[in-house]
Amino acid sequence: MKNVLSFRKRREIAKKPLVYLAIPAGDNRVTVSIACGLSDAGLLTASPNHKWAYAPFMPSGVHPVALARNQCMEVFLNDDRAEKLFFIDADMGMPTYWWKLLDHDAPLVSGITFGWQAERRADSFNPYSEPGCVPVAYTWDETKKKFVTTVPEYKDRPFMCDGVGAACLIIDKKFAKSLTFPWFKTLHEPNGRVEVGEDLYMMRQARERGVRVLVDPRYAFGHWKDANVMDIANYGMACRDVGARIRKEAGHGAS
Repeated sequence: MKNVLSFRKRREIAKKPLVYLAIPAGDNRVTVSIACGLSDAGLLTASPNHKWAYAPFMPSGVHPVALARNQCMEVFLNDDRAEKLFFIDADMGMPTYWWKLLDHDAPLVSGITFGWQAERRADSFNPYSEPGCVPVAYTWDETKKKFVTTVPEYKDRPFMCDGVGAACLIIDKKFAKSLTFPWFKTLHEPNGRVEVGEDLYMMRQARERGVRVLVDPRYAFGHWKDANVMDIANYGMACRDVGARIRKEAGHGAS
């Protein structure tokens, strides 16, 4: 009887529409948060009350990231059962109920993610620069012919923008089929600097097709980064300076 139930369970799962959880982790490492999210995905797949089945896909040792993303897209497009491709970068912190982003019926969907702005960290040339970050939600600047970062006016409701990164990105199958290969490609300036990242290359294709991105800020994906404090000149002094300013702003004086 136990084997019969197990067989029935497998048949139920096989009938569910499939979501590929694509994690381009070149070094085969993910955050603990993603590991927990994959565990959630397994439990949700087995639940009879959950719409989706999930298939984690992590290209092993594939570099650069554009190649890994293209490999994910190829596998997704060749699987007739798959309906959504859900990109999650390996250094993301996943929010609770991340799967509710799949409730949105749109060609491109993202939670809110964050990117570095200006100086990434303090260094020997500017030891007191604090890192800043902004929501990754881009507006197309027709004059500059490029995506520019804007801080959107949002609260706890979805909004539309012209582009996002692929750190958290859900791609619908019908829309994916309208794109041309390569789906992801990094463009470089003559001096070798990155001109267009691989994810914004795909966003340019979306824009050409009149497709914008639905962003739901109720689901925030953190960007988990580590740093060696020994790389930061005058680390202790910088900490004291920041701490003093925080205390002053909080009304506790600078001492």
